[in-house]
Parts: sequence; C-alpha cells; structure tokens
Amino acid sequence: MNTIAIDNNTPLWQLTIGQLTDVLSEKLQLHHQIAKDYTPTSGKTYEYGIPGIMRTFQIKSSATANNYKKILDPIISQPGGKGGKFTFCVEEAIELMKNHKEKEVVNE
Repeated sequence: MNTIAIDNNTPLWQLTIGQLTDVLSEKLQLHHQIAKDYTPTSGKTYEYGIPGIMRTFQIKSSATANNYKKILDPIISQPGGKGGKFTFCVEEAIELMKNHKEKEVVNE
C-alpha cells in the first residue's frame, strides 16, 4: 500500500476514506478541546436556544419558553434563523424579564 505524507497542501483526492476520517477526527478533537478550555473574560454567563431559556427561568414548557423568547429578542445574539440556535446573556435576560414584569404590574 502506498502511503503519502499528509499536510495542509495534500490534495483531498489523494486521501483514502480512512485518512480523511483520521484528519477530520483530529481536527474535531482539537476543536472540542479548545471549546472546553475556553472561559469568557467578560464574566457573563451565556445560554443557548429554547432549552437555555427553560433552564434559566426554570420552566418546563417550550411554548412558555417561546413566549419568553419574544420578550428576550432585544438581547438575543447570533440568531440562527428557522430552527437555529441563538445565544443570550443570562444576567441580561433576568434583568430584562424583571423590567418586563414590573411594567406589567404598573399597567394593570
């Protein structure tokens, strides 16, 4: 079997499926390690998607979480479009919901 040295200049068509799988696996492991070791310097806590809203506000209904999401829209970043994930700062979300609840009480 003829093996070739694989580097960043190796054409994709020269790799076997096994070699391609090995290269992708190495890159994926490196990516996961970097993500695991990453700690935000801002000191803020971030959550993701509807499950993040459910965890943050300790609710069990995804329908309720979707209603909360409409209120949180101003602080949501990285909108993923239909079915995509979004990110929000937990501290900002809690503050926004407190302000929203206070406005509801005043308007009643």
